[in-house]
Amino acid sequence: MNNFGKIAFLALASTLVVGQPVSAANRTIIERLESHTPEQAAKVFVGAFMAEDYVAAYFLLSPRARRGFSEAIQSFSLDTLFVGLDNGGQVPGSVLAEGASVSDDDNYAVLTEPVLTFDNLVFAASQGGFLPIRLVAPHLGAPTMSSEGLLIIPVTNDGEPKALSLELVPTARGTWLVDRISWAGSAPGMRPWGVAQ
Repeated sequence: MNNFGKIAFLALASTLVVGQPVSAANRTIIERLESHTPEQAAKVFVGAFMAEDYVAAYFLLSPRARRGFSEAIQSFSLDTLFVGLDNGGQVPGSVLAEGASVSDDDNYAVLTEPVLTFDNLVFAASQGGFLPIRLVAPHLGAPTMSSEGLLIIPVTNDGEPKALSLELVPTARGTWLVDRISWAGSAPGMRPWGVAQ
């Protein structure tokens, strides 16, 4: 190969990009979720919930809300999260349904990864009509500050419940997360939401 051929080859090789480097700012799903303001976090959370993207919704929950969901599962209190459950509080179609095999590798993975457990249970509850929250054409109102220091965004909804509140908390990263979802008659203090017994 002559010098011109070598130069042409190097020029061509230098323009080929195997893959674009990932920006450190948007490397993970968490960093790609727009939540730098409470309004953004609420909008993205509501959008994820409506699209049944419960993995994204999970990552927009505060650690305290995630822990509340896990504690309800560990204490066999699924009736505090979902409505109309029979069969001892099992969610049909989920990994916790009667007949689901924990020895199955896929089910085992779901049960050992909290985000996958959340996605599996909330999706199955949504499909079966057991989810106490059904968002249809929601409208987010103006945020207010609660006496507990939580930022509250009211949501009006054509689904059920007709009105609910998203309580958000700031993170050390400068983002916002949903700490609790409440509505008239919901169980106070339960996270991420609570069905009154």
